[in-house]
Amino acid sequence: MRIGKIILLNVVFFLLLELVYSRDKKPFIYPDDVFRDPFEALVSKNGDINIKLIKQRGRLYLNGIVYDETSSGSSFALINNNLVKAGDFIGRYKVKKIERYKVILEKEGKQVILNSEETKK
Repeated sequence: MRIGKIILLNVVFFLLLELVYSRDKKPFIYPDDVFRDPFEALVSKNGDINIKLIKQRGRLYLNGIVYDETSSGSSFALINNNLVKAGDFIGRYKVKKIERYKVILEKEGKQVILNSEETKK
């Protein structure tokens, strides 16, 4: 019986410690002004961290495209880390069309074209 009480007191003690010290811990929030390609290693072979600054105020950045040739409504784009489809808005820009290597946006009657990195290579 005495061993049971010692174990119970230890469990309660460690739970209280965790409760006290966990209040100071803040959850990690991934910054929204950086981008990391999920298909690349976080740390390169020479020790560099593979994170790029991509977002500036008011700037649109095309992170990627998921293009479906069979149906125009099932293509998606990742713009400023937001998943959008044709008809959605990203800020004040309306997504008009998603093509294989570009996304066509419209704002106040003017077209803006975001090209994929694949077309820049």
